[in-house]
Amino acid sequence: MRAAALAVVGLLGGFVGGEALAAAFGLLTAQLTDSPGPFVWILRALPFVLAVVGAVAVPAVDARLRRKGDA
Repeated sequence: MRAAALAVVGLLGGFVGGEALAAAFGLLTAQLTDSPGPFVWILRALPFVLAVVGAVAVPAVDARLRRKGDA
């Protein structure tokens, strides 16, 4: 149950972080170029990619810390 809850936390945190990064990179790209090109597709996928990474990484890091006795 703990791993599932941590996966949801990682999923939400990764998505929010990805949205923030995509917005920042999108604004920067809009200021520097006239046509963003294929970079837009990367920005659209960034929140979903970081959500999956967060859903995997957070429980893995927690399990590793619990094994070491740090948490």
